[in-house]
Amino acid sequence: CPLCRKSTADLRSHMGMHILCASRGIEESGLHSAVGNMFPCGFCGCSGHPDCAIKLKTTKRTKEIDMRCAYQVPFKYGFGEQGSSARPCRNIPVVCLLCVHRGHDTEFRDAVWRYNMEQHLNIFHPEYAHPGKVMGRPFPHQVFDLLYVMPIEEKKAGVPPRPAFTLIAEKENHELEASTGQKRKGTGLKGLAASGGSIKRSCM
Repeated sequence: CPLCRKSTADLRSHMGMHILCASRGIEESGLHSAVGNMFPCGFCGCSGHPDCAIKLKTTKRTKEIDMRCAYQVPFKYGFGEQGSSARPCRNIPVVCLLCVHRGHDTEFRDAVWRYNMEQHLNIFHPEYAHPGKVMGRPFPHQVFDLLYVMPIEEKKAGVPPRPAFTLIAEKENHELEASTGQKRKGTGLKGLAASGGSIKRSCM
């Protein structure tokens, strides 16, 4: 692990625990480098590195990831999506359904790591409530699974569990094509730059 220097057989799951702790404000001891503060990479934990920008392509049978992080390791997307009792981390790349995505559904689209979704919402879709921000518009139910963190994931990371989030819009939301005033060309690092924001490189 580039942050704590410990050996691990599953860097994605291991790094996910560091990222989840950081996202909840839990300070870990023994880290040689801190988790990046803006959309940390799910493999190296850093922010602002162009090689860590991530895209996801979905077909009928597979999901294909496109990124060039030096610490990237192969993993089975379906397994990462489900998690397990031994490795509950479900920090995987997801495509935000609230964003505008050009092109066909089967093309590569800018993706966001699941544990970064709340930060993504705060920046690009601030009108919505979510588990980390209980004030706002009800959150579309068809998008909720993209950011939901299960109690077993919180327990594994050693973070306090949150109260159940119930401000969810149960009916289909036909206005998911974009949040008001938040249309943009993409998500993640490149999308933030395109929106006029900036990300400083951090860690490593």
